Amino acid sequence: MIERLPIIILCITVLLAAFLGILSIFFLARFSNTVLPKAPPGSREYESRYRIASCLTLIGVLMLVLLIWFIIAIVLRTLPAPP
Repeated sequence: MIERLPIIILCITVLLAAFLGILSIFFLARFSNTVLPKAPPGSREYESRYRIASCLTLIGVLMLVLLIWFIIAIVLRTLPAPP
């Protein structure tokens, strides 16, 4: 059990990262529809809100890429070795 602990911690970390990525994309969709239209384009408030939305998008995409990479690594690890 102790020798599997790093793999278990890595799995939990990646799943948490994927959850946060999906959550940030969901929040971005709500943020874009409700908050951004209230600020006039070109204003300082609009620019700061746009930066927040951009950061959320970047975080979400990076976390989803991490999840895909992790799934591919698990699949490749479980495949039998070539003869």
